[in-house]
Amino acid sequence: MTARFDLILFDADGTLFDFATSERLAFASCLTAFVGAGDYEPAYRQYCEVSERLWRRLEEGAIQEPELRVGRWLELAQCCGYSWSAAEVSAAYLLELARQAHLIEGALEVCSALGERHPLGIVSNGYQHVQTSRLALSGLREHIDFVVTSELAGANKPARAVFEHALALARQATEAEALAPERVLMVGDSLTADIAGGQAMGFATCWFNPLGLPAPDKPADYTIRSLSELLAIVC
Repeated sequence: MTARFDLILFDADGTLFDFATSERLAFASCLTAFVGAGDYEPAYRQYCEVSERLWRRLEEGAIQEPELRVGRWLELAQCCGYSWSAAEVSAAYLLELARQAHLIEGALEVCSALGERHPLGIVSNGYQHVQTSRLALSGLREHIDFVVTSELAGANKPARAVFEHALALARQATEAEALAPERVLMVGDSLTADIAGGQAMGFATCWFNPLGLPAPDKPADYTIRSLSELLAIVC
């Protein structure tokens, strides 16, 4: 089954970028700089648990972004007995993360192919300078027409404000007066941020599910396990 879309929106981390690899390397670099050389795998697992929990609370609107950015390092210090300025570690981590541009397999090739016939945008709950830096380093920048982050939009997915900001930029990039929601495809790995957010906007949705997890009660229009499968969906 194929469909034609006027705009394709991608999530960034976990969809185009191999965030797990980037996160692990940035974390190790920060811990080495602030604590010294050592085995930080247990601390990394603890950090992931804390960060994921805080990201969920951010998506739910229970906390604000600064609480996540600094709070995860404060909580990690308390759990692991580290003594540091959480604000300084947070800033150093984001700088290091901006240097990590590891891509999901097929991301560059798929964006290159789709970008020849469709405007492409990124809608991310990440930080603006981090995502724009990684885009440039990865080679994706020449295929992406615009980037919207939660920092830029002043809201976090699944909030409508993030997607509405993306539509506004898409209209500028394509000089289109309007974009019908059903002709917009949102591609992402998060059911709560990407798929639920896209569905609330009336977009078609594509769940990137590389692990083959069970489908949700309200499934996306499409489910793929590799990015290359998008080429058979989008025409």
